[in-house]
Amino acid sequence: MATYCMINLLPETRLHSVLVGNRLAARSALLWLLGACKLAMLTLEQPDSSTMPKHPSWMYVKDLAKSVSWCHWYQTTTWMGAYGGKTPKGHILLSNTKLTAALARRKPKATGYGQGNTYKSYVRNGKLKVDGAKGLKGTENYTDGFGEAVHGVYANYTLATVSQDNFN
Repeated sequence: MATYCMINLLPETRLHSVLVGNRLAARSALLWLLGACKLAMLTLEQPDSSTMPKHPSWMYVKDLAKSVSWCHWYQTTTWMGAYGGKTPKGHILLSNTKLTAALARRKPKATGYGQGNTYKSYVRNGKLKVDGAKGLKGTENYTDGFGEAVHGVYANYTLATVSQDNFN
């Protein structure tokens, strides 16, 4: 995990991995903006804990999207557990179309999650801590339920009459 400076929210840049992450964030923001200029429907998924939406490149894109009439910015929260995931796992969807709102789900009850191989919990300094265990890596994949929901949202849109109103 990168170390962030509280003054300007920019990551510590002495670490190679942080430099690479900054480049990826800037490039993805540029590609998102290019796609938006071409009136493409775009959605970027990030884990709920991601700092990417706070990256200066993404803040610029967000501000620009909100300031021009032909581009929009929507942020939707969803949970993979609501789509059959092994863990609740929150995600944010950054999009220029309100269609992603159909993918919003509330956090499901945690009963039965983890199955003992995705997380481990322990008490440190009197507080419950939770860390990922070996099996957590397998939860990175999208669930079939989420894939089908995404397909349904966009397939239904493309079958409908294409109208600029769908972007507003």
